[in-house]
Amino acid sequence: MSDPNTTTETRVTLVIDASRGSVETLKTAVDIAARAQAHLMALFIEDISLFSLAELPFARELDRTSGAARPLDRHAVARALQADAERIRQLLQSESEQRQISASMKVVRGHYISAAMEAAEQTDVVILSNVPGIRLRTATAPLWAQRRPANRAAGGPSPVWALFDGSPAAARALAMARDFSKQHGAGLVVLIPNDKAFKQLAGEAKGLLEGAPARYQPIAALDPQEISGAMSAEGSRMLFLPRGKSSAFDKLPAVLVGELACPLVMVS
Repeated sequence: MSDPNTTTETRVTLVIDASRGSVETLKTAVDIAARAQAHLMALFIEDISLFSLAELPFARELDRTSGAARPLDRHAVARALQADAERIRQLLQSESEQRQISASMKVVRGHYISAAMEAAEQTDVVILSNVPGIRLRTATAPLWAQRRPANRAAGGPSPVWALFDGSPAAARALAMARDFSKQHGAGLVVLIPNDKAFKQLAGEAKGLLEGAPARYQPIAALDPQEISGAMSAEGSRMLFLPRGKSSAFDKLPAVLVGELACPLVMVS
């Protein structure tokens, strides 16, 4: 990996932790950075709640080989997280070298959501690897290698989703969603606030897509349950979401992270 102080016009950050660190999402982040000719920063979060859990007297970990339970302590948590971080670092280096992009990695201890939102204030594109699964398994195999793939619809690839509100950030997010869906042969669903401007916004989105096929669906602007419900019913490969003061969805990412079963890409 190159010098982490390298700067480019576009900045891409992948926020990852031991439970959300899927291989496929990291590869997707590398691909997005390569297309944008951007530097990729992988921000690995050591979840402080795991250290709090380790202090409980009844906390146990299971050995994947023997199946035996043993007391869980802070040292075991630290070792497991360090091992996961190192595996992610090696994978990041390998993938970034193949795509010939600059990349770096930073390890911080904190809460995943707050770290992700802080990164969003300083970065053009933030990718959150949000695949549901176990929260802790200190074992020899990396946590990120034990993940199941994101939700997919039967009979074909799950669609790519994009939220569109007419803001400049939404236009950039829609362009990224269009390119990603085309690359992976997946359908594109554009979610638009269900208000008087729906037809106008749908027309703007259609023009920005430049003939690329898409389906337009109205939603309540700030209803994460409706959004996640619609996506769950059809499956979801990725969600592209605009953020920034000009976007109606600016406060939505922090709520959606706990609702989605797919990676979330925040575009400023």
